[in-house]
Amino acid sequence: MSADLATALSAIDQVIGGCQQCAAPLPTGGPSVDFCSEDCHTAWHQNRAATAPTGSGTAPDESLPETTPVRPLGWLGAPPPGAVLREGHEVLDEVRGFLSRFSAFPSEHCAPTLALWYAHTHAVDQFYVTPRLILDSAEPGSGKTRVLEVAQHLVAAPEMTISATTAALFRLVSMGPITILFDEVDALFNQAGGGVDGEPLDFHGLGVPDAAGDGRGAFVPGVEQPA
Repeated sequence: MSADLATALSAIDQVIGGCQQCAAPLPTGGPSVDFCSEDCHTAWHQNRAATAPTGSGTAPDESLPETTPVRPLGWLGAPPPGAVLREGHEVLDEVRGFLSRFSAFPSEHCAPTLALWYAHTHAVDQFYVTPRLILDSAEPGSGKTRVLEVAQHLVAAPEMTISATTAALFRLVSMGPITILFDEVDALFNQAGGGVDGEPLDFHGLGVPDAAGDGRGAFVPGVEQPA
């Protein structure tokens, strides 16, 4: 160690002081560069662990029983006549098994993800943001359409479409909360595709609601031409 570095470290030690617990001078060859003894080291950690968290927080109440908090689901409303009450995880497991009957997925996580997203469509009003579900594959004919066909029977208010103009999408959304199952959507954004039924696509207009419409309160204004 150079003399300049040793002098700088010595000056820092003098500013910091001795033991962090008792302020006694640090012995040469002690157990730590911050504490004069193991007892001081242990006492320092115990004092910090017993301190209440900052920011006006409170320490956990250890007297409370370790039970799952009750989250009322009154927003679901009364079950329809003849409905069978089931645990949520049991229903999701059955949906996962149902999906696996019709599709061979590349990962064990695909079917559970679909089941969760389908369930989310039935409670979308309780969320601030809704994630997009994108089905992708390296080759055509891999079963993406089949996934959407099965989804029609599981999501809330399904509306499956293969091709749609920007105006048609605006009209569909204005009809109320629906789940748009958009098949072959990559072809719509392919400039070489031309359009839908001879109508040129407004790629920018179609992309804006898709990009901005996943959060509550987001909207894209539009107008209709008079008939």
